[in-house]
Amino acid sequence: MVQKNEESRGDFYKFTSRIIDTTAHHFLYSDYNPNYPAFNYYSQELRDTATKTIHRVKNEFMMDLYRAEYKYAPNKEKLWAYRQELITGIDKEIWIGAANFTQSIYYEPLYAPLFVNKDTTLIFDHYSDYLYKIDQNFNKIDSIPIYYHKQKEKKNWEQPLIKDKEEHKLYVLFLKNGFYYLKPVNLSNGSTYVSFKLANKYVENVKVENGYVYYIYRPYESSQKKYLYREVIRTS
Repeated sequence: MVQKNEESRGDFYKFTSRIIDTTAHHFLYSDYNPNYPAFNYYSQELRDTATKTIHRVKNEFMMDLYRAEYKYAPNKEKLWAYRQELITGIDKEIWIGAANFTQSIYYEPLYAPLFVNKDTTLIFDHYSDYLYKIDQNFNKIDSIPIYYHKQKEKKNWEQPLIKDKEEHKLYVLFLKNGFYYLKPVNLSNGSTYVSFKLANKYVENVKVENGYVYYIYRPYESSQKKYLYREVIRTS
């Protein structure tokens, strides 16, 4: 009789919830925590526990502010953080930063998405200002400067980036005067010069598939029900 190894349900779901994408032979996942301004991307073989760190994302400026919070914390909180460090091994400055600075209006959770595009893994690191290309062995083969998040339209840049799985294209989303604009990312040079403006204002749940953009829309200040709309993306 074959003995089965029981896997903890909690451990199983804790791991699978972190999986972002897969390749033919690997899981791709991260240790992202919205309350910490750094995280790593990893690959793991489907039939093994061997892991490899692919890339580390870190907002250096945010991290400095995050750790500096400890200096201004009351002694009672510092004592609490010190005790937490003894118990967990996690730096006391991190405990204070997670408890206090993440509640500040100046704190922003990191956004540096990963996509598997054909046989290449793409990481859009908005804090190093590069798009990293990674091969099937998870080695970095190229780094391309990206600027769309720093241009004059930065205040209108919307997250997340959107992938058209069928056409292997990635789009940056901008919002201006109530209208969304889709800008395809040129994966060779990082540019986003052309754009497609959606026909309707104040739409919701924008998705892209097979050259079409889908969204939910109800005319502004109307009692009409919400409906699913579709438009052909034209950027030529």
